[in-house]
Amino acid sequence: MTVTSMLTREAKLSDLWSLDVLGITDPVLKICQNEKDLAVQKQFLETVCVTDDNRFQVNLPWTANHPPLPSNRELALKRLKTTVRKLQNEGLYSAYQQVFDEWISDGVIEEVPMHEVNFSSHYLPHKAVLKPGSTTPVRPVFDASAKE
Repeated sequence: MTVTSMLTREAKLSDLWSLDVLGITDPVLKICQNEKDLAVQKQFLETVCVTDDNRFQVNLPWTANHPPLPSNRELALKRLKTTVRKLQNEGLYSAYQQVFDEWISDGVIEEVPMHEVNFSSHYLPHKAVLKPGSTTPVRPVFDASAKE
């Protein structure tokens, strides 16, 4: 007798019986995906350019008619407070802050103007990853799939 066990974290039992989970896919859906891929490639080719400082720039491939993401401000603030407290306790807060300061000076990120702080937004929570022997002993890692 063979017993197979499967651990799932966020799946409903009914989802486990769906055809795509079993490896059975609809060829029409595959064609639709190919069309989406071609549209993204076309959009990339139409918007890619080289900036004055010799960097490539391209528009992000947003999904059309996608509902707005919910606000997750409380989750992001909670994660931020936890991260700051941990870094201060370990004496690594200034090194972590330095990464963000460099990103600001390099134009990778920008501060949100005060008049926009209370707008409904979706945030990317982050946490610190520690690698003591590395050239970057502490670095931010973003969690785009964070849930409350």
